[in-house]
Amino acid sequence: MKNYSFTGVLLLLVLLATGCSNEKLPAEVPEVRDASYKDGPAFMKYSESSPGGPLFDLYTAPNNDILVADASVGITTLYGKLEAALPGVTSVSTVGRGLMWATVGPNGPGEENNGQALYRVQKNRTVMVANLFEFEEHYNPDGQDINSNPYAVLALNGNEALVIDSGGNDLLRVDQKGNIEVVAVFPVELVSTQYIKDLVGCPA
Repeated sequence: MKNYSFTGVLLLLVLLATGCSNEKLPAEVPEVRDASYKDGPAFMKYSESSPGGPLFDLYTAPNNDILVADASVGITTLYGKLEAALPGVTSVSTVGRGLMWATVGPNGPGEENNGQALYRVQKNRTVMVANLFEFEEHYNPDGQDINSNPYAVLALNGNEALVIDSGGNDLLRVDQKGNIEVVAVFPVELVSTQYIKDLVGCPA
């Protein structure tokens, strides 16, 4: 479970930079539709020629190996050994130690088809299971603007995984054949920034 969303961390950094000024950051702001970050890993363009982050996720495998979703290169171990070349990776989840599910976020605006997908990695083979932008574009479960930014995956077993798409505001169940079921759609809400202000000790 992630304790803080990217949006929360971003707001924290903004507050630190602005000195908690109420003039620069209102008490209530509309939720950024993409609850993770607006334009995926393109926010910091990733490439294999510039390794070292951004890092988006950690996952402990059954043998206690810690896997890292490093958007610059792919899935690595905690010590930097490359397990699967998958630039743009945002999350990883394993079944045993020989099978991994991974999401890739957009390398550009989430409103366009920029590589948003779910992958399955097994025996050194990396296979795209589902193009999640195409699903969002065709079905648009929340009925709002077309936007896809898959940022978290949880393996249910070797045949299925759950994916959170923060651009599409939905939770998806995807099987190894690429069939997608919408499990839940999340409403857009106004989110208070007061908890961030309290966290960094802003004056009342």
